[in-house]
Amino acid sequence: MPDNANILGARFVLGIKQPNTPKEAAKARYVAQGCGDREKPFIVHNLSTLRQSSTKVIVSTSAVFGCRLFSHDVNQAYLQSKDAMARDLYVKVRPRDAKYFGLAENELLRMLKPLYGVPEAGNYWDVTFVLHVKEDLVMNPLTGDPALFFKKVVGDPDGLLGAYVDESCMGGNKRFQDLTTATLGKFESKQRVYEYLTFIGVSVRTLSGPPRSFTLDQTVYIDALSRLPLAVGFTDFVRARAAFAWLAQVGKICAMPSTAPLK
Repeated sequence: MPDNANILGARFVLGIKQPNTPKEAAKARYVAQGCGDREKPFIVHNLSTLRQSSTKVIVSTSAVFGCRLFSHDVNQAYLQSKDAMARDLYVKVRPRDAKYFGLAENELLRMLKPLYGVPEAGNYWDVTFVLHVKEDLVMNPLTGDPALFFKKVVGDPDGLLGAYVDESCMGGNKRFQDLTTATLGKFESKQRVYEYLTFIGVSVRTLSGPPRSFTLDQTVYIDALSRLPLAVGFTDFVRARAAFAWLAQVGKICAMPSTAPLK
Protein backbone atom coordinates (compact mmCIF):
# COMPACT_ATOMS: atom_id res chain seq x y z
CA MET A 1 0.00 0.00 0.00
CA PRO A 2 1.26 3.52 -0.75
CA ASP A 3 1.83 5.88 2.15
CA ASN A 4 -1.21 7.91 3.20
CA ALA A 5 -3.55 5.83 0.98
CA ASN A 6 -7.20 6.85 0.75
CA ILE A 7 -9.04 3.80 2.12
CA LEU A 8 -12.83 3.46 2.21
CA GLY A 9 -15.06 0.99 3.97
CA ALA A 10 -17.70 -0.90 1.99
CA ARG A 11 -20.65 -3.20 2.59
CA PHE A 12 -23.30 -5.21 0.81
CA VAL A 13 -26.70 -3.52 0.71
CA LEU A 14 -29.45 -6.14 0.47
CA GLY A 15 -32.99 -5.50 -0.66
CA ILE A 16 -36.13 -6.84 -2.32
CA LYS A 17 -37.22 -5.23 -5.58
CA GLN A 18 -40.93 -5.02 -6.41
CA PRO A 19 -42.03 -6.88 -3.25
CA ASN A 20 -45.34 -8.77 -3.18
CA THR A 21 -45.52 -8.86 -6.97
CA PRO A 22 -44.81 -11.61 -9.51
CA LYS A 23 -41.55 -9.78 -10.32
CA GLU A 24 -40.28 -9.85 -6.72
CA ALA A 25 -36.52 -10.47 -6.64
CA ALA A 26 -33.65 -10.24 -4.16
CA LYS A 27 -30.87 -7.79 -4.94
CA ALA A 28 -27.40 -7.23 -3.49
CA ARG A 29 -25.21 -4.21 -4.24
CA TYR A 30 -21.68 -3.58 -3.00
CA VAL A 31 -21.51 0.03 -1.85
CA ALA A 32 -18.47 2.07 -0.88
CA GLN A 33 -18.76 4.25 2.22
CA GLY A 34 -18.01 7.52 0.47
CA CYS A 35 -18.68 9.50 3.64
CA GLY A 36 -15.16 8.47 4.72
CA ASP A 37 -13.52 9.76 1.53
CA ARG A 38 -11.21 12.56 2.63
CA GLU A 39 -11.13 14.03 -0.90
CA LYS A 40 -14.94 14.30 -1.13
CA PRO A 41 -15.10 18.07 -0.35
CA PHE A 42 -12.82 18.83 -3.32
CA ILE A 43 -14.69 16.88 -6.01
CA VAL A 44 -16.45 19.01 -8.63
CA HIS A 45 -19.60 17.51 -10.14
CA ASN A 46 -20.35 18.12 -13.81
CA LEU A 47 -23.27 16.01 -14.94
CA SER A 48 -26.62 16.62 -16.58
CA THR A 49 -29.82 16.03 -14.58
CA LEU A 50 -33.18 15.59 -16.28
CA ARG A 51 -35.70 18.33 -15.51
CA GLN A 52 -38.78 17.13 -13.65
CA SER A 53 -41.10 18.47 -16.37
CA SER A 54 -39.30 16.62 -19.20
CA THR A 55 -41.27 13.40 -18.66
CA LYS A 56 -44.38 15.36 -19.64
CA VAL A 57 -42.57 16.66 -22.73
CA ILE A 58 -41.80 13.09 -23.85
CA VAL A 59 -45.35 11.88 -23.23
CA SER A 60 -47.10 14.90 -24.78
CA THR A 61 -44.86 14.84 -27.86
CA SER A 62 -45.55 11.12 -28.27
CA ALA A 63 -49.28 11.86 -28.08
CA VAL A 64 -49.07 14.56 -30.75
CA PHE A 65 -47.09 12.43 -33.20
CA GLY A 66 -48.65 9.06 -32.35
CA CYS A 67 -45.44 7.48 -31.07
CA ARG A 68 -44.95 4.54 -28.72
CA LEU A 69 -43.63 4.92 -25.17
CA PHE A 70 -40.95 2.63 -23.74
CA SER A 71 -38.07 2.59 -21.26
CA HIS A 72 -34.65 1.06 -20.55
CA ASP A 73 -32.98 0.29 -17.22
CA VAL A 74 -29.22 -0.42 -17.17
CA ASN A 75 -27.93 -2.95 -14.64
CA GLN A 76 -25.13 -1.81 -12.31
CA ALA A 77 -24.63 1.27 -14.46
CA TYR A 78 -21.70 2.81 -12.59
CA LEU A 79 -19.61 -0.33 -13.07
CA GLN A 80 -20.23 -0.05 -16.83
CA SER A 81 -18.58 3.37 -17.04
CA LYS A 82 -16.04 3.44 -19.86
CA ASP A 83 -13.29 5.22 -17.91
CA ALA A 84 -11.25 3.81 -15.04
CA MET A 85 -10.94 5.76 -11.80
CA ALA A 86 -8.69 8.79 -12.21
CA ARG A 87 -7.54 8.72 -8.59
CA ASP A 88 -6.36 5.99 -6.28
CA LEU A 89 -8.98 4.61 -3.91
CA TYR A 90 -8.77 1.44 -1.85
CA VAL A 91 -11.49 -0.61 -0.19
CA LYS A 92 -11.16 -2.33 3.17
CA VAL A 93 -13.47 -5.34 3.01
CA ARG A 94 -15.30 -6.46 6.13
CA PRO A 95 -13.87 -9.71 7.54
CA ARG A 96 -17.16 -11.55 6.97
CA ASP A 97 -17.17 -10.51 3.28
CA ALA A 98 -13.52 -11.34 2.53
CA LYS A 99 -14.43 -14.84 1.30
CA TYR A 100 -16.42 -13.36 -1.59
CA PHE A 101 -13.28 -11.64 -2.92
CA GLY A 102 -10.68 -14.30 -2.09
CA LEU A 103 -8.78 -11.89 0.15
CA ALA A 104 -6.26 -12.73 2.83
CA GLU A 105 -6.46 -11.00 6.20
CA ASN A 106 -3.90 -8.31 5.31
CA GLU A 107 -5.17 -7.55 1.77
CA LEU A 108 -7.34 -4.72 0.44
CA LEU A 109 -9.00 -4.00 -2.90
CA ARG A 110 -7.96 -1.27 -5.30
CA MET A 111 -10.95 0.41 -6.97
CA LEU A 112 -10.71 0.31 -10.77
CA LYS A 113 -14.27 1.38 -11.66
CA PRO A 114 -16.51 3.67 -9.58
CA LEU A 115 -18.61 1.84 -7.00
CA TYR A 116 -21.95 3.10 -5.77
CA GLY A 117 -21.23 5.45 -2.88
CA VAL A 118 -18.12 7.02 -4.42
CA PRO A 119 -18.75 10.80 -4.72
CA GLU A 120 -17.95 11.09 -8.43
CA ALA A 121 -19.47 7.77 -9.59
CA GLY A 122 -22.39 9.54 -11.26
CA ASN A 123 -20.02 11.75 -13.25
CA TYR A 124 -18.30 8.72 -14.81
CA TRP A 125 -21.58 7.10 -15.85
CA ASP A 126 -23.03 10.37 -17.16
CA VAL A 127 -20.05 10.88 -19.49
CA THR A 128 -20.35 7.28 -20.71
CA PHE A 129 -24.08 7.38 -21.43
CA VAL A 130 -24.20 10.88 -22.94
CA LEU A 131 -21.36 9.92 -25.29
CA HIS A 132 -23.34 6.84 -26.38
CA VAL A 133 -26.49 8.87 -27.04
CA LYS A 134 -24.65 11.54 -29.01
CA GLU A 135 -22.30 9.31 -31.02
CA ASP A 136 -24.06 5.94 -31.37
CA LEU A 137 -27.67 7.15 -31.49
CA VAL A 138 -26.74 10.51 -33.10
CA MET A 139 -29.15 12.47 -30.93
CA ASN A 140 -28.92 16.12 -29.89
CA PRO A 141 -29.67 17.55 -26.43
CA LEU A 142 -32.33 20.22 -26.10
CA THR A 143 -31.17 23.67 -25.04
CA GLY A 144 -33.56 23.80 -22.08
CA ASP A 145 -32.59 20.38 -20.75
CA PRO A 146 -29.19 18.80 -21.56
CA ALA A 147 -30.47 15.39 -20.38
CA LEU A 148 -33.39 15.38 -22.86
CA PHE A 149 -32.33 14.31 -26.37
CA PHE A 150 -34.04 14.72 -29.73
CA LYS A 151 -33.80 12.63 -32.91
CA LYS A 152 -35.00 13.77 -36.31
CA VAL A 153 -33.98 12.46 -39.74
CA VAL A 154 -36.62 13.93 -42.04
CA GLY A 155 -40.12 15.27 -41.50
CA ASP A 156 -41.65 14.62 -38.07
CA PRO A 157 -39.35 13.86 -35.12
CA ASP A 158 -38.31 10.22 -34.79
CA GLY A 159 -38.16 10.25 -31.01
CA LEU A 160 -37.18 11.75 -27.65
CA LEU A 161 -35.00 10.26 -24.91
CA GLY A 162 -34.86 11.44 -21.31
CA ALA A 163 -31.95 10.07 -19.28
CA TYR A 164 -31.98 9.89 -15.48
CA VAL A 165 -28.95 8.02 -14.05
CA ASP A 166 -29.44 4.39 -15.20
CA GLU A 167 -32.98 4.81 -16.58
CA SER A 168 -34.22 6.19 -19.88
CA CYS A 169 -37.77 7.14 -20.84
CA MET A 170 -38.39 7.28 -24.59
CA GLY A 171 -41.10 7.92 -27.10
CA GLY A 172 -40.60 7.31 -30.78
CA ASN A 173 -41.64 5.76 -34.07
CA LYS A 174 -40.59 2.31 -35.34
CA ARG A 175 -37.32 3.64 -36.75
CA PHE A 176 -36.41 5.13 -33.38
CA GLN A 177 -37.41 1.97 -31.53
CA ASP A 178 -35.08 -0.06 -33.75
CA LEU A 179 -32.27 2.48 -33.38
CA THR A 180 -32.30 2.44 -29.58
CA THR A 181 -31.81 -1.33 -29.40
CA ALA A 182 -28.13 -0.28 -29.73
CA THR A 183 -28.31 0.75 -26.07
CA LEU A 184 -29.42 -2.74 -25.04
CA GLY A 185 -26.55 -4.18 -27.04
CA LYS A 186 -23.92 -1.83 -25.61
CA PHE A 187 -24.83 -2.07 -21.92
CA GLU A 188 -26.04 -4.92 -19.76
CA SER A 189 -29.67 -3.93 -19.26
CA LYS A 190 -33.04 -5.21 -18.19
CA GLN A 191 -35.56 -6.09 -20.87
CA ARG A 192 -37.16 -3.13 -22.62
CA VAL A 193 -40.51 -2.11 -21.12
CA TYR A 194 -43.35 -0.88 -23.36
CA GLU A 195 -46.59 0.97 -22.61
CA TYR A 196 -46.63 0.64 -18.79
CA LEU A 197 -43.59 2.08 -17.06
CA THR A 198 -42.45 3.96 -13.97
CA PHE A 199 -39.87 6.69 -14.38
CA ILE A 200 -38.40 8.78 -11.52
CA GLY A 201 -41.53 8.45 -9.40
CA VAL A 202 -44.05 8.94 -12.22
CA SER A 203 -46.21 6.10 -13.55
CA VAL A 204 -46.76 6.38 -17.30
CA ARG A 205 -49.53 4.29 -18.82
CA THR A 206 -50.82 3.78 -22.36
CA LEU A 207 -54.60 3.37 -22.58
CA SER A 208 -56.20 1.42 -25.39
CA GLY A 209 -58.14 3.46 -27.92
CA PRO A 210 -59.23 4.74 -30.19
CA PRO A 211 -58.17 7.39 -29.56
CA ARG A 212 -55.15 6.00 -27.78
CA SER A 213 -54.21 8.01 -24.68
CA PHE A 214 -51.32 8.32 -22.27
CA THR A 215 -51.70 9.05 -18.55
CA LEU A 216 -49.23 10.16 -15.89
CA ASP A 217 -49.77 9.84 -12.17
CA GLN A 218 -47.81 9.58 -8.92
CA THR A 219 -50.18 7.41 -6.92
CA VAL A 220 -47.45 5.02 -5.73
CA TYR A 221 -45.21 7.95 -4.78
CA ILE A 222 -48.06 9.64 -2.90
CA ASP A 223 -48.95 6.46 -1.01
CA ALA A 224 -45.37 6.26 0.26
CA LEU A 225 -45.59 9.72 1.89
CA SER A 226 -46.67 10.06 5.50
CA ARG A 227 -47.82 12.86 7.80
CA LEU A 228 -45.14 14.22 10.15
CA PRO A 229 -45.69 14.93 13.85
CA LEU A 230 -45.44 18.56 15.01
CA ALA A 231 -42.31 17.72 17.01
CA VAL A 232 -40.40 16.50 13.94
CA GLY A 233 -36.67 17.24 13.79
CA PHE A 234 -35.09 19.56 11.24
CA THR A 235 -33.47 16.79 9.15
CA ASP A 236 -36.72 14.83 8.80
CA PHE A 237 -38.61 18.03 7.98
CA VAL A 238 -36.20 18.93 5.15
CA ARG A 239 -36.43 15.39 3.76
CA ALA A 240 -40.25 15.46 3.79
CA ARG A 241 -40.34 18.95 2.29
CA ALA A 242 -38.16 17.79 -0.60
CA ALA A 243 -40.48 14.82 -1.20
CA PHE A 244 -43.57 17.03 -1.38
CA ALA A 245 -41.75 19.61 -3.51
CA TRP A 246 -41.01 16.87 -6.05
CA LEU A 247 -44.68 15.94 -6.03
CA ALA A 248 -45.78 19.54 -6.53
CA GLN A 249 -43.48 20.08 -9.52
CA VAL A 250 -44.02 16.78 -11.33
CA GLY A 251 -47.55 16.02 -10.21
CA LYS A 252 -51.08 16.50 -11.48
CA ILE A 253 -52.79 13.48 -12.96
CA CYS A 254 -53.30 14.14 -16.65
CA ALA A 255 -54.35 12.34 -19.79
CA MET A 256 -53.09 13.13 -23.26
CA PRO A 257 -54.98 11.62 -26.19
CA SER A 258 -53.10 10.80 -29.35
CA THR A 259 -54.75 12.26 -32.41
CA ALA A 260 -52.01 11.23 -34.85
CA PRO A 261 -51.66 7.83 -36.56
CA LEU A 262 -49.87 5.45 -34.20
CA LYS A 263 -46.27 4.54 -35.07
